[in-house]
Amino acid sequence: MPSPRLSSASWGWWHGRPPWRRPLHPTCPPRPTRQPQVQPGSPQAPSGGFIELRVSFTPQGLQALAHWQELWTVVQWQDRAGAWHDVTGWQGTLDEANPTEGKKVWWVADEDLGTGPFHWVLYQGRTGRELACSEPFDLPGAVGETVRVQVLLSTP
Repeated sequence: MPSPRLSSASWGWWHGRPPWRRPLHPTCPPRPTRQPQVQPGSPQAPSGGFIELRVSFTPQGLQALAHWQELWTVVQWQDRAGAWHDVTGWQGTLDEANPTEGKKVWWVADEDLGTGPFHWVLYQGRTGRELACSEPFDLPGAVGETVRVQVLLSTP
């Protein structure tokens, strides 16, 4: 006696889930839900401001790096004695990149507006060597402002 043939639709119901409720890729691990990115200056932007790092890549610099996702950015603040200290909450990889430029954005709370000096440091990985350092800058002076800081990453 031949075995009954199951269509793809009946297979899903037979295994306890309708076909439209099964995962598309059951072998992929679950991924966190990304929070929507609020663009600086948009009506939904929270109070405060933004700092934005723009890393320009030379062709040689980008080829030598191979993986821009491994670049580690750190914002540092300068004390009265001139020493630089990492800002714990403003460290991480670039948010996005294309063949010529990478970008990282951090939100600045109202109470921190107008303070400084700060600078960005770019490392080759979280514990790697320093690749670039920006000029000192102050945080935005008013709600809704964005301070953009540019660094050039040539051959490391």
